[in-house]
Amino acid sequence: MLLIQMASAHADKPLVLGIIPYVSPDVLVQHQKSLKDHLERGLGKPISMVTAKNFKVFIQNAKAGVYDLVYAPPHLAYILEQDYAYQRVAMTTHKKRGLFIVKKTSPFKQLSDLRHTRIALVPALSLNSQMARKELRGVGLKANEDYTVIKVKNFSNALFSLVNDDSDAALSGVKPWKTFDKRYKGGLRVLAKTRIMQGFMIMAKPDLEQDTVQKLRQLSLSFSDTSAGKKYLFKGLKLIDDKSMQNLDEFTTILK
Repeated sequence: MLLIQMASAHADKPLVLGIIPYVSPDVLVQHQKSLKDHLERGLGKPISMVTAKNFKVFIQNAKAGVYDLVYAPPHLAYILEQDYAYQRVAMTTHKKRGLFIVKKTSPFKQLSDLRHTRIALVPALSLNSQMARKELRGVGLKANEDYTVIKVKNFSNALFSLVNDDSDAALSGVKPWKTFDKRYKGGLRVLAKTRIMQGFMIMAKPDLEQDTVQKLRQLSLSFSDTSAGKKYLFKGLKLIDDKSMQNLDEFTTILK
């Protein structure tokens, strides 16, 4: 009886899906609940969806193995695979790109016009933030020399800092911008864009059973064929190939 109870308790223990805090927690749940529910039903096993208070804590947790599954940007997924032996599950088919947002009434016409302004940026650990800083350096603007960095936790906070006049420009991801509250979005516009990068990646802990990892891969692919999957904000899911893990080195130093 004891052995049966132990096996049952193990079977009922939920997998922990850690999702990087790219937006506020309530918006994150709206974005990811359909995927979580699909994986949960397919596995026949509960999944607990969690995040962290900021990028730094999330990355520390991922490295420490706090999460069974990690939903992360590609540069973090790369580090987890290379240095921590995480297993590939799937990646979103959408592409990542940062957007520089300003008010419609602002005089800015190009990125170089942001000299001597306040720019709301998510933590430098974020891939989008790194890409944004690179774009700004490309037009001769260095952080905290030619512009002031307004530090915010996520893209939602960045956009609201602009709305509330706490910044002159804000960095957003494409999807957070697309779903931003319409009451405020009408007064804003896109000034410039960063380069395009791979989408989010789902990685599994090294000790997660191979049967479970393989099942998760299959479920990730089938998600795109469901009604919920067709409405998924980050499009569909596909398997992670070697090409998608290339050209990420320049963005990983800060994570190490």
